[in-house]
Amino acid sequence: MNKLLVAATMCGLLTSVVSATVIDLDSILVGTTIPIALTSGPVTAVLSSPDGGVFSIFPSFFSSFAGNVLVDSDPASHVLNMVFSRSLDSINFQFALNGPGSPSITVKTLAGGLGGLEIGSATAIGVILPNGLFPEGFISITGQRFDTVEIRSTAIDFGIGNIAATAAPIPEPSTVISIITGILLLGLLHVKKQQHRNV
Repeated sequence: MNKLLVAATMCGLLTSVVSATVIDLDSILVGTTIPIALTSGPVTAVLSSPDGGVFSIFPSFFSSFAGNVLVDSDPASHVLNMVFSRSLDSINFQFALNGPGSPSITVKTLAGGLGGLEIGSATAIGVILPNGLFPEGFISITGQRFDTVEIRSTAIDFGIGNIAATAAPIPEPSTVISIITGILLLGLLHVKKQQHRNV
């Protein structure tokens, strides 16, 4: 009986809710500059830069992705930060780069907000597609949980779009109740067993 309760409790621990979230830039008015707060389902993302309002929403002029994009369009290179209201397991997006040579884009994930613990990073270069003007590509990072993303590029300017994130699983309320019930039953059985031995 005890083994059955332990197994049921462990199964309850494995049940959780995972939600994929799309950060919808199409819902933002063209010309809007950062900081921008976007809420999608249970996740809010705040997009900002230490350099102020240097990224703006534009209709896409890239060949591989449509809709609105967030673009750094001034002559200097800037960092884009995304701080999320809850932990994520992964993030991916399309990008385009504007710079000489073979520019790259780097995504760094952090836990604990801006200035927090670095969790991981990924770097990618784009490819100029037929009829395209800019190197474009797709970047994805998955791993330990993070709540902040820092994006920088060796290009003078870059743009991103079609952002998707996977929120870290949160136990369902019924799962939490099952776990607590299982632990209480195990405790009760242990007390009964001790009383039976003392008789």
